[in-house]
Amino acid sequence: MLSVAPTGRKLILKATIAALATTAALASASIGVARLSAPVVSSAPIPANLALREIFVDGSSLELAGTMTLAGQAGIACVRASLAAAPLELTKIVEPNCDDPGLIGEPVAPFVTAPTPGYSAARVAYDSNGRVDLGPVLASYPDDSGSHLEWAYGPGALWLYEDETASGPTVFRISEGTGRLVRATPVPGLVRPLLAADSAGLYLAGTGSYGGIGKDIIWHVGAEASKAQVVVTAGAGDSVSWITAQGEDVWADICRRPSGSACEISRFHGPNLVPVFRVSDRGRTGRWIVGNTTDGFYSSVVAQNLRPLIPSKVRWELIRIDPSTGAITDVTTLMLPAFWDGPNATEGADAVVYDGSLYVVSDPQGTSAGVLYRVQP
Repeated sequence: MLSVAPTGRKLILKATIAALATTAALASASIGVARLSAPVVSSAPIPANLALREIFVDGSSLELAGTMTLAGQAGIACVRASLAAAPLELTKIVEPNCDDPGLIGEPVAPFVTAPTPGYSAARVAYDSNGRVDLGPVLASYPDDSGSHLEWAYGPGALWLYEDETASGPTVFRISEGTGRLVRATPVPGLVRPLLAADSAGLYLAGTGSYGGIGKDIIWHVGAEASKAQVVVTAGAGDSVSWITAQGEDVWADICRRPSGSACEISRFHGPNLVPVFRVSDRGRTGRWIVGNTTDGFYSSVVAQNLRPLIPSKVRWELIRIDPSTGAITDVTTLMLPAFWDGPNATEGADAVVYDGSLYVVSDPQGTSAGVLYRVQP
């Protein structure tokens, strides 16, 4: 998401990340879960003046985005950095305008302002032949625990969801080609749902302590739909831990009530989500998902049996999920912030799969610089 920030200056720099530190896989395998054999884990500190919190693939290039602290009293600028994989280095840093969707490698992006205290306004920034256009306000909503703009990208479209618009819970479909609103669809009211999109439309999933509505837990909104359709039901109060859509299939980790009960990884096919398989996640319930059907999906869980080695960081176990079977493999353990939550619309895309490897960005912590990890299976 883009937000109001100082206008960036066009500038090209070069920065090289420190030499890689290769580590061996850590921790022992969990009972009933296989462990990947000897993955190569590389880490490199990110320069202290760079707070790069997002990592993404743009065409055939791996890119990072965030902010840079300028020298003296010059303030903070939005930055985008290109990453060379071998050796691991930032080949250039550019400072686009902070409202430029190209900052995160997209032609359109959500843009949120705070026009009055206690309220936010959602708009869309669109790259129009190198010029950034800001669309009209789509929704104004109070800043409270239930309101928060959520979004997902699908083929040719940006999908937005807000629970507390003046018209009630609404999904907005934005054309990536024009940056314009194509359709606004009323949907059930969900508190910060998970979103996933594919060519068939958008899927909304009830998550967290709020879960779904009654036994309804996943809804589908077609590209031209006038309302949402319930496609998955579960137990009352159940919730979805993560969801992803690729091709004509959808994968989700559905957790039962009460909290701590079993969770199951399910694969569905088609817009009506016909079940393909359902298997236990063996207690490895992640809160995010990245990857693809070729390289596999990745997520993480806190290694609960390990104490933090430093106050702000804990051990996170990275896991791989086989898209064909749902089988889980423990990959390795990384030291990450205690509240690191992987790539999601709330915190940004801080993990990505690129050229067969998993890349993870750890936020700066206090005076400590951020860290970039590469995990090669």
